[in-house]
Amino acid sequence: MIIFLGAGASRPFGIPTMREFVEIFDEEMGQNRLYNEIKSSFDREYFDLEILMTILEDLSKGRKELFRTISPQTSAFLFSKIREKGLRHADTLTRKASNAKRCLSELKGVIRRECFEAVQNNANMILEVYDQLFKYLHAARGFEIAKTRYGGFHRAGDGKFDFPSDLKIFTTNYDTCIETFLNRHQVNFTQGIVSRYGYHVLDVDSYDDRDTKVGVFKLHGSVDLFKKNGEIRQLPAFPSKDGLTYLGDEFGEEHIRFPIEFGGYRHVIESPYLDMFRLFRDRIKVEHQSLWLLIGSSFRDITICSIMNDVLRLEELGRHPLIILINPNAKAIVKRLKKWGMNTFAGLITGVEEKFGTPEYIKGLEGIFNPKSQS
Repeated sequence: MIIFLGAGASRPFGIPTMREFVEIFDEEMGQNRLYNEIKSSFDREYFDLEILMTILEDLSKGRKELFRTISPQTSAFLFSKIREKGLRHADTLTRKASNAKRCLSELKGVIRRECFEAVQNNANMILEVYDQLFKYLHAARGFEIAKTRYGGFHRAGDGKFDFPSDLKIFTTNYDTCIETFLNRHQVNFTQGIVSRYGYHVLDVDSYDDRDTKVGVFKLHGSVDLFKKNGEIRQLPAFPSKDGLTYLGDEFGEEHIRFPIEFGGYRHVIESPYLDMFRLFRDRIKVEHQSLWLLIGSSFRDITICSIMNDVLRLEELGRHPLIILINPNAKAIVKRLKKWGMNTFAGLITGVEEKFGTPEYIKGLEGIFNPKSQS
């Protein structure tokens, strides 16, 4: 069984969506000239947090490094007016680099704060919302569909839930809401973290195909992961007042990543970003006859969509999964996927056009799993 979580899956807990984060940043950084220049270069419909972070990260580099690894979004910003103005803008990047770094640092601080406060203040709501989902799935036909490679289920440590033995949870969210739910119910799950030299370190090789634990895969990173000295360490989601870890050293750079097509050349080849997508492809290929529950994602990451479409396209007819998309804009998302040429993926989606966490989305699932009850 595959569960894919997007921003809409964390919205019930008070965590803003990608565009809502921009509205918060408007209030906190609205007087910053560079920020306003970037924002005004894009149509409001398409501008969001990840585009903003991509451009700020690019502009934080030196000029040589920028033009070696520039992303399409930064190119669009630099050349949004006319080529000559774009070149003049590039000539001033040395002066703007410090401003861009400061903006990016403040932006990531906002993300950390919002994600941390949501888990701290709304832990009970996280439990209620995911309890509702898994209780329904266990009572409905959903878990029957989920019996694939291993078949059957295993019980959480607190004895309150049964989970499919091969449940894999993929998310592009930076927050730790799903981990909070699993930890509270004492679920034995893996997220690629191993103990090394006194630290908890991300190691994608620690994911094992033979491992029947629930798997959590953070495709775009996480607020509790920090890169330092060539390692990605798992640390508390919010730094202490002095900004130091429990061992007395600095946290390092946040491991928060953007879609590959946003990140330019460097992100495409950078580990473990690309490794996580390899794992994503491997896992969904195994689950081609299972249930794929897609919650709250707008599927604007073309790389993720193309992986899903390719896996589905190569499977034999009749061996496809049941794919359910819970999103108020499900029809528009399917339409966009078709426009991108991802017709196999789009054609297999059954939409539930309701917000996750509401009673209405459960009714939508009921109409799919038990249609007779709706008649």
